[in-house]
Amino acid sequence: MGKSGEPIEVLVAYPMSWETRPVVEVERDVALLRTMNDRIQVTIAEYVEPGSLRIMRGQPPYDEARRQAPPVSPQQAEALAKAEIMLTLDIPFDTDRLAPRLKWVQAVGAGVGQLQSGGLDKIGAVLTTSAGVASAPIAEFVLARILAEWKLFPALDRLQRVQDWTPTYGRNLAGSTIGIVGFGAIGAAIAVRAKALGMRVLANRRTTGTSHPSVDRFFTVAELPALLGESDAVVLCAPETSETRRMFDRAAFAAMKHGAYFCNVARGSLVDEPAMIAALTSGQLSAASIDVATTEPLPPGHPLWSAPNLAISPHSAASVEKYFQNVWQLFRENMQRYLAGEELANRISSSLTG
Repeated sequence: MGKSGEPIEVLVAYPMSWETRPVVEVERDVALLRTMNDRIQVTIAEYVEPGSLRIMRGQPPYDEARRQAPPVSPQQAEALAKAEIMLTLDIPFDTDRLAPRLKWVQAVGAGVGQLQSGGLDKIGAVLTTSAGVASAPIAEFVLARILAEWKLFPALDRLQRVQDWTPTYGRNLAGSTIGIVGFGAIGAAIAVRAKALGMRVLANRRTTGTSHPSVDRFFTVAELPALLGESDAVVLCAPETSETRRMFDRAAFAAMKHGAYFCNVARGSLVDEPAMIAALTSGQLSAASIDVATTEPLPPGHPLWSAPNLAISPHSAASVEKYFQNVWQLFRENMQRYLAGEELANRISSSLTG
């Protein structure tokens, strides 16, 4: 925190156009933040990058990403120069130079690769995510995808359209096994809901000695092939890191149970997309769903559009309902910790290589 007596400059940089709430609710959140300390000063100055650039910034090298990065306006530069704290989805390249007073960045999303390439580590700025804010709606989306596929809803819809009364039966979730790869807030929310539906729940995460009441067994990173081989449905919700990029390659899909279902709500970079298409084409995967892709927006003519038995959603598994309300609640809770000099929730490395 800055020196005693100095203003605590907070820059809110995500676009207000993303808010679905009435303006008065956003104003209330800003006012509540100011009441936490009379030194807090709030500036709202949008800085946003295209989704395609955001994905490019998730992994080096950055030459092309820098070329495509929008210029920083004089107004944005002025706001950045004063900022001690940011609430944002994006930051410019060279934020260490543009915002040398920056101490903490609270991301409005769970994925932060684009923020980790901004130079925060060079000035020792802390980075925190909004992991968990959208865990419930994403978990609901995942289970809805599995239910739709296993209960044959698309096939039943086709029968209705042609007025064909042919009894068509799906399969049970109860008694089936779901494998969750990446057990953060989203993975835990999926586990709770899957267990409530009677599924056997397996999960994978880097840390050992983990337990959870909704998980039947945890697998280490080295044991991932065993998890894949036991699972009827596999859900990928791991963070994007140098270790997880393209973790679902041909070998991973080959390790899965023949005819298994695959769902990716993590990042497109974690999947070898040609390998996934090959697994769908061969029948190694019975079906799959993705909410993310290595290229977003997914361009017309991309092979994913025509991949067999693949359901695609445009990075919208989360719900905007109450999203920013929950983000601001987390931000205020972390602000309380910041003012008290305590460890911030959801802290993550401020560098991609950290």
